[in-house]
Amino acid sequence: MNNELTVPTVNVGGATYFNAVVKVGSLISIGGVTGADTYNAGTVTIPEVQVGNVIYTNVVVTISSIQSRGGGMPNNTVDVYNSSSHQLAVAAVEAGGAVFTNALVTPGSIESVGGQLPVESNIYSFGPTAPDNNDSNYPNGALIQGADGNLYGAALQGGTNGFGTIFKLTLAGVESIVYSFGPNGSGDAQYPLGSLVQGSDGTLYGTSAGGGSGSGTVFRVTPQGVEHVIYSFAGGTDAAGPNPGLVLDAAGNLYGTSSLGGAHGFGTIFKVTPQGVESVLRSFADVPDGSHPASNLILWTDGNFYGTTQGGGTASEGTAFRMTPAGSLTILHSFGASAGDGSIPVTALTPGPDGNFYGTTDTGGTFSGSYGGTVFKMTPAGAVSILHSFSGYSTPAGIDGSNPEGTLLLDGNGNMYGTTYDGGKYSSGILFKLTPAGKE
Repeated sequence: MNNELTVPTVNVGGATYFNAVVKVGSLISIGGVTGADTYNAGTVTIPEVQVGNVIYTNVVVTISSIQSRGGGMPNNTVDVYNSSSHQLAVAAVEAGGAVFTNALVTPGSIESVGGQLPVESNIYSFGPTAPDNNDSNYPNGALIQGADGNLYGAALQGGTNGFGTIFKLTLAGVESIVYSFGPNGSGDAQYPLGSLVQGSDGTLYGTSAGGGSGSGTVFRVTPQGVEHVIYSFAGGTDAAGPNPGLVLDAAGNLYGTSSLGGAHGFGTIFKVTPQGVESVLRSFADVPDGSHPASNLILWTDGNFYGTTQGGGTASEGTAFRMTPAGSLTILHSFGASAGDGSIPVTALTPGPDGNFYGTTDTGGTFSGSYGGTVFKMTPAGAVSILHSFSGYSTPAGIDGSNPEGTLLLDGNGNMYGTTYDGGKYSSGILFKLTPAGKE
């Protein structure tokens, strides 16, 4: 502890200062603590208590005795019970209109337990400690579940040649390398980018950042580990730097985006046939067109492709677009063109059960500067509404996140789940849930 306090906003003499860092002399009082325990008629209601590696919710216990009351700022966000000493460390408890912090008590009896929070478990640890010292390193992109029930993914490095792998992981946590990319000079793909797609015959398709002619590739790998480079990008007016994630249509054609290359150098949308014939369907031209797409396309039920670019548009803050299979592109929305709008979308759109699209922007929204980012809803016609602006500041629900850079996941009720790169209690990002109404 360095006794420093970060203050989001403070008014001094009519002037408002933001993100002030001040030295704390002494704590005078705590008016309230969100999520504090409550004491009433001999029992304490605890929102969350950690016992070992498990967190229980809405626990009601009686108190046998109070060992100490430390005071000061709460040391923990949840209560912690030590089963060996039979002592409960209480972060904060409200009693009689006052909030007491860092109390150590001996509980009497457990009156009720409301539920249990999910516990994270490590299924598999990648690294060079595998028996042959050639394990996958630095897995990236989303996993997919294959038709055989196993999980498949790509690792940027590792494998026999050090240039990445395609790996298989059983649900029990048993990993095996399906294919090792490389070596140099072989013309093989190198540094696969993850987010594979699987065909009806079980074949896996993906993109790589290197290998081939040096500007990336599109490859396929059978479940038995037979790999083939379908196309090597040439750069220049051709695509270069393909993004993770391909779309596979019913005819076996593959569609994707590249952050570089094309006639104007601002990235492309490309198509590759099963026979390896590639065509650039769209070369982005920056302003007022989009530029440098950073995510994959989605193929919607209307037969068109939808996606985003992180640059370009009328405000140079990115776009959302629709493209026909023939390559006719329509800019649906230019981000950053109005106050409070999001800026720089770096993730793919997610179709919602209501027929709209949902996505995130890395910056923009109500807040600006080093914090920011939004979750937005977009109709198929391109009407965008901001559902949430991230701040990184203290909120009634805790410390908000900032800079969302992951694709949203929607459940059947329309709730959105995602992550932010920054913000949160430790300034290392958060995992969030957002209702369809935008309540975080």
